[in-house]
Amino acid sequence: MTRESAAEVKNLFNLFNLAEQYAKEVEILSSAVQVPAINELRYAGQHILKALVEDDGEVADTELGKAKGHCQRAMYEAVEAGIMYCLDEIKAFQEDHRGLVISAVVSDYHKLLVRAQQATDKVVEGRSDRESVAEHVEEYIAEFRAVLEIVRLFEASRDDLSAMRLERDEAKRRHNTRIVMMGLGSAIALLAAVLAFFT
Repeated sequence: MTRESAAEVKNLFNLFNLAEQYAKEVEILSSAVQVPAINELRYAGQHILKALVEDDGEVADTELGKAKGHCQRAMYEAVEAGIMYCLDEIKAFQEDHRGLVISAVVSDYHKLLVRAQQATDKVVEGRSDRESVAEHVEEYIAEFRAVLEIVRLFEASRDDLSAMRLERDEAKRRHNTRIVMMGLGSAIALLAAVLAFFT
């Protein structure tokens, strides 16, 4: 292995570790979301091993280049999976609290939703421009961390929103009871008037 190849292997080692770190960061959410990232790291490992046993320096360098591409792809896959998981959690939160004024509990709620949409746009952009993934992987991890913060904020507000729902439901129940009682009172008065008329 040439000196340049040895330096490339060291750089690749750092890149591999960074990709693995990103995959582990997403793994805390759900182990299912990081399978594509792990596959990319597996492919990177295969190319590294091929490079290490290759006698032809040019072929070894090509294999190391392929390994680098898979490491970069692994980072993107991990981050994309994390962002998509967070966006699903945000949608579930919205569905769970439909009908409530969430902004009464979560200040800047609408700004947070806009921020989540920006993360979605970044994922779509990354999918359509796979050549520049390496250049933008730091942006993607920042997007993931931003939407993860939104999810955590939303989760922290669930108790207050549940209390708000209980208050609303209790107010509806009291209102409905009053209407029934008023209707019942009117029916009794009408019945009394009819009976008085016929007696």
